[in-house]
Amino acid sequence: MKYTQPEVYEFISKQTNDPILERKTCHLSGQVFPIFQSDINLLQKVSPTIDGKTFQVPTPILCPEERQRRRLIFRNERNLYRRKCDATGETIISMYSPDKPYKVYHHEYRHGDKREAQDYHQDIDLTKTFTQQFGSLSLQVPHKALSHAFNENSNYANHAGWNKNCYLIFYSDHNENSLYLDNCFYDVSCVDCSFSNHNTHSYWLVHSQKCT
Repeated sequence: MKYTQPEVYEFISKQTNDPILERKTCHLSGQVFPIFQSDINLLQKVSPTIDGKTFQVPTPILCPEERQRRRLIFRNERNLYRRKCDATGETIISMYSPDKPYKVYHHEYRHGDKREAQDYHQDIDLTKTFTQQFGSLSLQVPHKALSHAFNENSNYANHAGWNKNCYLIFYSDHNENSLYLDNCFYDVSCVDCSFSNHNTHSYWLVHSQKCT
């Protein structure tokens, strides 16, 4: 992991006129990172008020890189698994492996009318941390097997929508008859392409558009 150097933070502060109010040491990496005035402003804005009392969100204990690492672990984009739908027992393709403790529902069932979302609600417990309560809620609320919408004959697509006859494509929309795409849009009959759009009958394109 490459961490941001102190002089970079100083440069950012000067260029944005955003003063550094505090410097902290990351609990994981040991790297020193700053708390900007803009960080404090945001934390004050998002701090919840319950029964007239404001609960101030504390400043981070992890550096930006470690925080980003934690955010990214919630997004499994490219690893797909066979597992059972916890609602129907049907074998499905999912971004959650079978050993995960979460409930995972097939796309059509999860977005259908056979369940009531309010059944999963839970009251706030001020004696427990947010993380504890969020973890409990995550185990109760069914997760969708894949993140997709309006795909046709494209079962092996994740974070993708409006695709037809596609296989193993990720974060890609409006493609047709294509294989192995990443960050591609409006490609037709393309294979092994990345960050490309509006191409036809093409192979191994990167940052390309309107190729044929």
